[in-house]
Order: sequence, then C-alpha cells, then structure tokens
Amino acid sequence: EYNLTLWNIEKAPKLLCVHKAIASADQNVSNISFSPYDNCVVATFGNRVSKLLRWSEGYLKQMSMSLRRDNANFMSHCWLAEDRCVVGTEGGELLLVEHFDFRTVIYPCGNDNEDLVPVFSIQPTSRGFLIGTISGEIRLFEKAEENKEQYTLAFSYDLPKETSHVVAMAAGVDDNVVCLTDSQQLFLCPLYASGKLCIIYV
Repeated sequence: EYNLTLWNIEKAPKLLCVHKAIASADQNVSNISFSPYDNCVVATFGNRVSKLLRWSEGYLKQMSMSLRRDNANFMSHCWLAEDRCVVGTEGGELLLVEHFDFRTVIYPCGNDNEDLVPVFSIQPTSRGFLIGTISGEIRLFEKAEENKEQYTLAFSYDLPKETSHVVAMAAGVDDNVVCLTDSQQLFLCPLYASGKLCIIYV
C-alpha cells in the first residue's frame, strides 16, 4: 500500500488527511498535482496508477476515471486550458483527459513512421504543449487547425550534444522554456523567437 498525505501550509503546516491506497508491489505514484480548475481535485499518476481524488468532508475520495491502460507506467502529466490534462506513458502514448474523464489518444494517431519513446516530462505552451523524451529530444504538439479538440506533432528538436533524458521543463508567459536533463544540464529554449526553436545553454 501507499499513503497520500494532504497538508494545509497557508500558515503553520497542518495535516488534513492521510489517504491509504492498497497497491501491489509494482504500483507506485511518481507524479501528482492539483487541478488548476478545481483545487479540491488531486491527480495521481505512476506505474499502473492513474487516479483522480476529490477533497471533500475531510477525506480524499476517489473519482470515477479510467484511462483504459491497466498496466501502463504513467510517467508525466500536465494541465492545459479548458479543463484538460495530458498524460504521458513510458510506452510513448499521450492521453487526453477532459472534464476529469478520458477523452482520446493524442499520440500515436495511426500515421506511418511514428516514433514511440518514453514521455518523461510535459509542459504547456500558448499553442499546445511540449514533451521531453530520450536523448535530449523535445517535441512540440499544437492544436490542430481542423479540430481544436485534437493536438498534432508540429516539430521535434534535439538539444545539441545531449544524450540524456529531458526529465523536467518550465515555461514563462513568453514561451521561453527551460529544459532539465538527467545529466543536470539546463537549456533555455525560446520557442517562437524566430519561427523555430533556439537553444541557449544555461
């Protein structure tokens, strides 16, 4: 089993509740967040774990949601606009959750030559989102022109002379993105500065 603890740290830290979950030995939570659209909803993802929990009446109560991937390793997720959440798996899938329910598979989409790689990190941008993968590669997904509910792969970039995994990203309002690799390297990427990605070492 594993425990999720909810704290209120507005003033002095105060433990609000402990949620105990029964799990097998290979189930673990690796990433967690509050929904920016409902701060009572907590998203928890990991190896064979994909749950939404709602804070109500002093307890974290599991909500009804199924990503239909019982054995997947959900390595990363991020919240987008319009109450959407993108979830990335070790197998390279990108899944879209909308209004706290599974909506569709963003990637792969059935095209030829689609390269499935682990999704270590996801970061929203003004036009869609970025994912960090293996060997210093980042991929940019943008809203499709013909279907604003779907996202398509716009570009992929390789960080120069980098063979490590992109494990975390952060973005500013101007879409300047900082990428962190598991070799402790930082890269600043102004996404739309000149119509293409620019790389600046930090």
